[in-house]
Amino acid sequence: EMEPVDSLAALRAWQADVALVDDLTVPAGAAEPNIERVPVLDDLLYAVLPSAHPLAARAKIAIADLRAERWAMDTAFNTYSDVIIRACQAAGFDPVVNGKCGGFEVVQPLIEQGCSVAILPGLRLGRRSGKFCVRKLTPEIRRKIFVAFRRGERRHPAIAAFLDQLQRSAKAYRADHPAP
Repeated sequence: EMEPVDSLAALRAWQADVALVDDLTVPAGAAEPNIERVPVLDDLLYAVLPSAHPLAARAKIAIADLRAERWAMDTAFNTYSDVIIRACQAAGFDPVVNGKCGGFEVVQPLIEQGCSVAILPGLRLGRRSGKFCVRKLTPEIRRKIFVAFRRGERRHPAIAAFLDQLQRSAKAYRADHPAP
């Protein structure tokens, strides 16, 4: 596991054969001529709140609605946290972070105990359950996930098999999690 930019550097340095990246943390403008990207899946980000939170009754929540809240940030990847902070700043505020956590396993109890709110990718949430609610953001924040590899290596048997299995898994995921 690496930061998306670091995984691309590892790919360029022949220290990795594939990298999973998304367009929120590695902008499309950062595309490189020697790296090929194949789209795999779109993933929405969601507001995650304590079940008893006053905003939990809403079907959709704007990031600006969360300006007075304390936030738990999943800081396993700094670039992802930066995306959330920039989204809050675009909504006119800097989030007050009371929990910097290395994964959802730590973020979840902070939310369940009413200490924090968070914005998390749907893929991170999966089918988790607990004393929290998940609400759509308005406007939505969507990320496109890509598999990247060195140009010309798509036919390499291991990369071709990996790409095929990844696309099958993404198709199964989409069938089980239809787009809103």
